[in-house]
Amino acid sequence: MTVAVTRRRVSMGDVDQVLAFYGRYAYWMDDGLSELLHELGHPLSSLLDAGYGLPLVSHTSRYEQPVGLDDVVRLETAVVSARRTSFDIGYVMTVDGRRVAQCRTTHVWVVRSPEYRAEPVPDWIRNATAVLEGYEVS
Repeated sequence: MTVAVTRRRVSMGDVDQVLAFYGRYAYWMDDGLSELLHELGHPLSSLLDAGYGLPLVSHTSRYEQPVGLDDVVRLETAVVSARRTSFDIGYVMTVDGRRVAQCRTTHVWVVRSPEYRAEPVPDWIRNATAVLEGYEVS
């Protein structure tokens, strides 16, 4: 079980007027996924170099509290489920201990050459499955 933790201070580039722009959450999730892959010993760069990919096929977000300028967002990222060729990444975002967003992405494990083809999710992803506190798997 592996949970990656990243932090980000909300800057002017993250907000539309005062509150965090909803599109920035996707950037924060991408940072969390990148950190998770590093912690699992498989950075995205090495996966791509080896001919694999994990395209995003679904995304859901539930925004629960506003996030504002200068807030420090704590993001927990983990594999929350794995199926034969796809897996889900869960994200829980908090500010000062209060949950502000809960998100989920679904990815398909693919080999990229000679053409994109789904393959079974590797064991190192399956073995990393965790349930995040405050994240209800739906």
